[in-house]
Amino acid sequence: AEVPSIAQAAVFAVPHEVLQNSVMAAAEPRPNLTVDVTEVREFLRHRLPGYAVPEDIIVSTDLPRTASGKLDRRAIRAGYLESHKEPK
Repeated sequence: AEVPSIAQAAVFAVPHEVLQNSVMAAAEPRPNLTVDVTEVREFLRHRLPGYAVPEDIIVSTDLPRTASGKLDRRAIRAGYLESHKEPK
C-alpha cells in the first residue's frame, strides 16, 4: 500500500521445491503509472524480512475481483499456478 505506483495488491503463497512455499504478489498499477517490479522488490526489502519479499510480482490491470470489488487472491493464485504448470 505504500508503493506510490500500486493501487491494489494481493499476496499469495505458491509451492516451492526447497522452501515448501514462496511468496508471490499481484499488483494493479495506479492509472497512468507503471510498476517497476525490481524497484518494488527493493522497496520491500527495506521494510520486510527477506522471506516475506515476493519472489515475483504479477502486474496487470485485469486481475480477478471478488463480488465486493477486492482483488481475488484465490483466483489470482489459481491462475498463476495454471500458467506455471510443468508440462507432462
